[in-house]
Amino acid sequence: APMDNAQVTHYSSMISGNESTKDMKRKSSRPTFTGHQIFALEKMFENTKYLAGTERSRLACQLSMSEAQVKVWFQNRRTKWRKKHATEVHGPSGKRNKQQRNDESIPTIDSDSNST
Repeated sequence: APMDNAQVTHYSSMISGNESTKDMKRKSSRPTFTGHQIFALEKMFENTKYLAGTERSRLACQLSMSEAQVKVWFQNRRTKWRKKHATEVHGPSGKRNKQQRNDESIPTIDSDSNST
């Protein structure tokens, strides 16, 4: 039976391997966490910014998540926290805020030239 153009294109892509590699390289979807999971993760993050392996394992088990998901969540949350913290310290421009200083606030160091 003769093939139409669509079948020829499909067949040639199968032979060249384009279709099969495309199917194999499909990215997994982003996980969505429940409100309960996020609440528990945030609570834990308030107490500690870094989790030991045993803590991560326990938390993952309690929340029905993989350890990798917990690990990545904490990495992303620390990044978010650092950015927010940097904005509070340095201001929105990212540069340290200049503070006005009086001459009185700068300590003077008296050199004792008679000590030599």
